[in-house]
Amino acid sequence: VNASPSLTSSTANDRILKYNLINDTLNIVVPNGETPDCKMNKHPPREVLGHYEILYDEEAAQADGAERDLKCRVGQPAGVKGSRTRDSGRPVITTWK
Repeated sequence: VNASPSLTSSTANDRILKYNLINDTLNIVVPNGETPDCKMNKHPPREVLGHYEILYDEEAAQADGAERDLKCRVGQPAGVKGSRTRDSGRPVITTWK
């Protein structure tokens, strides 16, 4: 990892790489040259991402987790969260090896 990366280029390939990096970053932050504001779409279209890849979307993961929790609460009887129950209604302890 380069602790202090330089934006000056030493070769043609280096110049192209850095230009694309800056261009892709600016396209995400300021899509279509518009001034960003709080009403702006937080999920830019795939075309705007350039060569970036979304590795983990925290907002989508939180929404999925909240939706899953809601379904669990509505569809299952009250009991110990995350545990399985036998026909007797007692929770079964799950162990991991």
